[in-house]
Amino acid sequence: SPKYPNLFVQQLTLLGMLYDRQKQDSDHAIELLGKAITVAESYNDVDRSLLPVLYNNIGTVYYHKGEYDKSIVYIQEALDSRRNWLHENGFTDEDVWIALYTGNLADEYARKGDYDSAERHYLYCLDFYQRLYPNRGKEIMHLLDALISVYQGQGKTDKVRENVELFSSIQLKTFLQEAQGMTKRQRADLLGG
Repeated sequence: SPKYPNLFVQQLTLLGMLYDRQKQDSDHAIELLGKAITVAESYNDVDRSLLPVLYNNIGTVYYHKGEYDKSIVYIQEALDSRRNWLHENGFTDEDVWIALYTGNLADEYARKGDYDSAERHYLYCLDFYQRLYPNRGKEIMHLLDALISVYQGQGKTDKVRENVELFSSIQLKTFLQEAQGMTKRQRADLLGG
């Protein structure tokens, strides 16, 4: 039994993700992350906000393996456990982690060709960012780009056109916001002069 279970869980998590990303050893990564979950669930003094991260990480590893159904199960568990943690601690679902996990689920559904589920999840994320983080243009453009792909898969050309126009306007707004923070020399270099 680990003397410092929080630290042990964090170390197992880091090792698991290292094995997945750097060593391309997904099976070992899943084993390490599974041990981290077991420890996190077994000890009362482990920070419960770590569990959703662990579930999401295992879902990510399964995504890298191309096992989308398993990925969806774990990412859904991340979403559910994050919501439970938020509610137990007096918070609402207006949480960037909820949006992140929902976006990850949308990505998985899109990869599987379940465009209706992907659309529903992407629209939730898009609404979240537009309401709470309207100046995060890059995140919003990423979601719009994903939605455009979903609408193409569904054959909804009117929705594709509508979202391409919205994407273009946000892209211009984001560019102008970034340009305001640049020096005159940086702007001149960007514009080729």
